[in-house]
Amino acid sequence: RIAVASFNRESAGMYTNLGDGAQAPLQGRKLWGSRARINKLHDKLVELSQQEATSVPLAELYQLGLNSTESSRLQNAQFLHGELAIRMSQRAVDLAKLPYGLSL
Repeated sequence: RIAVASFNRESAGMYTNLGDGAQAPLQGRKLWGSRARINKLHDKLVELSQQEATSVPLAELYQLGLNSTESSRLQNAQFLHGELAIRMSQRAVDLAKLPYGLSL
């Protein structure tokens, strides 16, 4: 199992806040599907959040846009698809780690 400090399935929304810091497991709610699916999504989120995001200078992006062909646009879209998944998962983990109950 991949673990990220202070980010776990509980902070990922598998529990509901009852007030006064008490939490109860979500029961009977099919918001995300089965518990197995939630666990799989959580593990994928953690895995993606631990990957290094690729920095691309603005000048390089500009040049890619000037000399684009259909195949290069497809490659750029596939790269962007992977990068967005990494960056959004990193932000989701950052949000789950917020102090003072701000992540709930």
